Amino acid sequence: KLNWALTGVASALSAGRYAIRGYNSRRLYWDDLVHLLALLVLIAHGVTNELSLHSKATIASAKTAVPKPSNARLLDLYQHNQKLSRVNNCFLYLVFWTVKLSFLLLYRILFNTSAPFRKAWWVVLGLTLLTFWVPIAGVLSTCVDKHTVAEYKACNSNGPARIAKLEYSCALNVITDLAIMALPWWMIKDLKIDRFQKIGLALLFSVAIVCVVMDIVRTIEAVAEHQALYTIIEINLVVIISCLPTYRALLAIFRRRKSRRASGTSAWRSLEEAGGSKGQQRDSVPLANINSKDSRKPAATVIQVTNDIDISTGQGDQSPLFSQKAPSRPARPQAGASFQAMSFL
Repeated sequence: KLNWALTGVASALSAGRYAIRGYNSRRLYWDDLVHLLALLVLIAHGVTNELSLHSKATIASAKTAVPKPSNARLLDLYQHNQKLSRVNNCFLYLVFWTVKLSFLLLYRILFNTSAPFRKAWWVVLGLTLLTFWVPIAGVLSTCVDKHTVAEYKACNSNGPARIAKLEYSCALNVITDLAIMALPWWMIKDLKIDRFQKIGLALLFSVAIVCVVMDIVRTIEAVAEHQALYTIIEINLVVIISCLPTYRALLAIFRRRKSRRASGTSAWRSLEEAGGSKGQQRDSVPLANINSKDSRKPAATVIQVTNDIDISTGQGDQSPLFSQKAPSRPARPQAGASFQAMSFL
């Protein structure tokens, strides 16, 4: 029940992530698609976990059944359980590394204008892709070529080989997490935002430290064969944390809506004042006096002096009022540009 409750929370936050991204950017990015893959694998992990628990319960009931099942039947049950456990553990590490890739793709979008960052990004990406196969190889090599019930019991116990695989997998998971977290830290200092916003972004990008702590605890408990609860918590937690950076955009959305409401009523007045001040600064006729008897000017003159405002040459009150020129396309943000320019985050 806890597993599916946490998976429901992760699914709801993922849906909110896509809604925010769609509202802000009107599109999805590669990190969104990779996050969706992580969510689907998380659900698959929950299904195989339930099947594995049911298989273990079947083995436990078979041991106490009367009459006792044959060794061939028990061997089939152990083999089936081992296959489920192998698939389940592969899904576990696939979720971990898929979330890492999602964060890497997000950072690539945010800080792609920095050449040093791109070099560091490729190094961390290569490290992440290479280390993924170490825990997968450890899972696939567990309990291979076992032909008796006793051998399956022995390989599932906490022998030196199993403990070593757990420790190597934990070490690589922690190292890659720390490397990915360090990528945006040295870029934040160049952003044109105040100190408190920088601290907030640093904390936002550092929430994965919770996953690092959870992975260490899970490995310690796995050695003691009590890792099931911590595995469920950690695998759901990494997907939940992957959603959090996108929710920062909610603050920007609220600020934009508030700004639009505040400026909507005064937009026309501001436009008139801007046009009038430009005309007065250039010693031209104010807009309010264009139709007066003392200052009849050719239409071309009015267009020239108002510069940003085009007034039709029609007569009297039938002429349209103001037609503002289209704004130029904003320049591409540089590495030191404000983080707020990246509106999708």
